[in-house]
Amino acid sequence: MNRWMTRIVLLGLVVAGVGVGAYVADAEAQTMARVRGEVSDEWGNPIEGAQIIGRREGADPRTTNTNDDGRFNLTNLPSGDYVIEAHAAGYTPTGVAIYLDQRDARQPQRPLELELVAAPPGSRLRDDVEFESADGRLKLELKGDGKFEFEDADGEGEGTYGIVELEAQLTVRDYDGDDDKYSLDAPIVITFANNLFRALTWDGVELSQK
Repeated sequence: MNRWMTRIVLLGLVVAGVGVGAYVADAEAQTMARVRGEVSDEWGNPIEGAQIIGRREGADPRTTNTNDDGRFNLTNLPSGDYVIEAHAAGYTPTGVAIYLDQRDARQPQRPLELELVAAPPGSRLRDDVEFESADGRLKLELKGDGKFEFEDADGEGEGTYGIVELEAQLTVRDYDGDDDKYSLDAPIVITFANNLFRALTWDGVELSQK
């Protein structure tokens, strides 16, 4: 083998070595750990735009947001112990501890299911209080934990509420009836007659404390 052939062979080995190194690095990147999951409220409604934070000791947090189906996907995570947190306006944050291993990245992973509990703005009544219209067709119970239940002529539902001065916003999060009648984007506003909270008005209908 002459001098030129030797140089060509050596150059080929160097190029091949670089290619193998690049392939190994790419393979390692592809097998980094990942975590996917879903975020919903306590009634099973998906929460869009919730911030997902993956925290690992000694490393910068990794973040993403849920899509319109409440789903998220965090990728390229080094192996280690993590706390996966979910945050959304109007909800109490939650988190779960999990160990992620990049060797399991190619295996099917069971999605995390994170549930956020609604934290209604404003105040709430001290005790559970029931209200009912004179004809009995509209019933409402405001609970001391910030939740409410109601029944009208078309069905029944539940959700969360918050009181500011003498007005309360009822956010219906689950309704058994016409699906288009109530939505999360259109809170129901009720007005109390006075600060004794013994009577209220809901869409022109008066309800009195039972």
